[in-house]
Amino acid sequence: MVYWAASHPEDRELRYIVRYAADEESQWRFVAADLTESRLEIPVGTLPGSSRGRIQVGASAGGRTMWAESETFEIEPSVPETVILAPASGAEVTAGEEISFRGEAMTIEHGLLDGGALSWRSRLDGELGSGRHLRASLTSPGEHIVELTARSPAGPEAVASARVLVPGRPGRAAE
Repeated sequence: MVYWAASHPEDRELRYIVRYAADEESQWRFVAADLTESRLEIPVGTLPGSSRGRIQVGASAGGRTMWAESETFEIEPSVPETVILAPASGAEVTAGEEISFRGEAMTIEHGLLDGGALSWRSRLDGELGSGRHLRASLTSPGEHIVELTARSPAGPEAVASARVLVPGRPGRAAE
């Protein structure tokens, strides 16, 4: 929650604008406008992470806006939003047949992640590869939990998973 205090010498109603900058070099990013209360709840994960973030509040009674700026503060980097697009959870595939693995992940700070930031693995077959799109096969019969791990350049990581069935009895070749 962000709070501030402001008043007009003629007791006019004030309207507020709130902006955020991740550091001294960043441009101000719009957060909210046309506020009538001197507070704003900013949900966690909606602002880019920073060790030197700043909030700026503008107060206006019509024609002129006065600005105030906060001291610097820290916001933890966002955790990647991660999703497996294919195969669908519950899919059944043939052992050894090449299939398409597709997924995406993004953070507020870095946008879409790609390449080595995304890694795929099966709890039965181990590492499958990396990237947003991968062609690979599952060779072990049984229930695979396929995981897509997204690692943000800022540090946090997240995992999405899907259940994929490869028919056959575990420990034997698919029949």
